[in-house]
Amino acid sequence: MRVVDVRKWRRAKLIVLAIVTVALLWCMGGLEGEEPMPYPEATFVLLGVMGYLVHNLTKHWKHPHN
Repeated sequence: MRVVDVRKWRRAKLIVLAIVTVALLWCMGGLEGEEPMPYPEATFVLLGVMGYLVHNLTKHWKHPHN
């Protein structure tokens, strides 16, 4: 795949990451409460997707040299 505008591609990946984060919180049942997770299988799948997206977004960041 050829990326013409890297900025737009990065923004698209950030939007997908935001959607995955919201879906993950929904599958977990929110941040509060003592009920069991409504969708534990989807939670673990989305955790993997989220981890991959975070890795993909941060692997080419330029780190300042000391």
